[in-house]
Amino acid sequence: MDWNLKKMWPAAAASLVAFTSILNAVVDDSQVRNLENRVSTLEKTRGPGGMINPPGRPQVKDGYDIFVDAELLWWSVYENGLQYAVEGRNLTTRINNGDALDVGNAYSWGFRFGVGYNLPHDGWDLYGNWTFFNNRTSSNKRAPHEGGFFPIWMNPDADVVTTNTTDNDVYAEKASANWDVEFNIIDLELGREFFTSKYLTLRPHAGFRYLRLDQRFHVDYSGGNFRRVGNSSSTSESEPYHVHNSNDMWGFGLRAGMDTQWGLSNGFSIFGNFAFALLHSHFHISQEEYFRNRTTRQRFESLDMNNRKRVGRATSDLAMGVRWDGMFDNDRFHLGVQFGWEHHMFWGQNQMWQFVDDNWQSKYSKGNDELSTQGWTLAARFDF
Repeated sequence: MDWNLKKMWPAAAASLVAFTSILNAVVDDSQVRNLENRVSTLEKTRGPGGMINPPGRPQVKDGYDIFVDAELLWWSVYENGLQYAVEGRNLTTRINNGDALDVGNAYSWGFRFGVGYNLPHDGWDLYGNWTFFNNRTSSNKRAPHEGGFFPIWMNPDADVVTTNTTDNDVYAEKASANWDVEFNIIDLELGREFFTSKYLTLRPHAGFRYLRLDQRFHVDYSGGNFRRVGNSSSTSESEPYHVHNSNDMWGFGLRAGMDTQWGLSNGFSIFGNFAFALLHSHFHISQEEYFRNRTTRQRFESLDMNNRKRVGRATSDLAMGVRWDGMFDNDRFHLGVQFGWEHHMFWGQNQMWQFVDDNWQSKYSKGNDELSTQGWTLAARFDF
């Protein structure tokens, strides 16, 4: 019996190899036929000019192949890490039942302007635009009766004394914050819009992005129980304490994405776009803290810091809305109008410091929080 099994092993192995070869041949042949059928189907459904995926961009007659667009932006900006004081409603219980004060956010106007050229090669287009947006937000609070504001941004090692030796913490009667954000974005991209079905077009694109994003965050504290060293009289009015933060960034890098248009009828459609960029970024962060004499306006500095660094940062862009397109003057001109919502993320933008130890002066806490913008956009495009 063992001798018979030994004689059967080579035959079984040879049969297995032959079966595997036949199976692979069948699979390969099936894959080839599948590919041939798909190509044949595409050949039968070619668009104008013999293209498998005909261009989906507006086609004007006897034009210059140039298009321009302009957009009006109504956006708001958000960023974590901008709380500037903690409210104590009753100083005998400190922060019990208190609130953290945040600078908040507000809507403001911006714009985007772009120009493009329809290349003669394969329906490609070259497009560039510039986006400008500036947003200013402020918050001004007065402490409740028998309460106060405990500063978040005051350096613990600042030259500060309290009016009462029994007070353990510095607190203010008034606290205010101002946040100013300004950014410029320049995008340059190469794309191609094409039909994938009768009512759906896609436009993949790739290119470059330049971003300049500047932030100013200023906080003021006044009143309460603290005084500058050398001005510790309990009867004197406290001098305001100012904190000025600057967080500037510029970056350049690669950007890619996809624009989609979902046709409805009578020129109307729904659009949905997304893009992602990776930027080589340069940061310049500075912070100043100082008292200012109310009468002489003289400054008494307690902190002056600067830092420059290079890091990688990412951005993302999302947009969705409704569009209408129409041709005019015997198809010599095209006009498109759209209204939608946009959301943009700028990762790791908040690089400002908060010093947290009066014994170890260089000990600080730093956020790495994202900045985001979102809001409404009204745009018009003209092809000629």
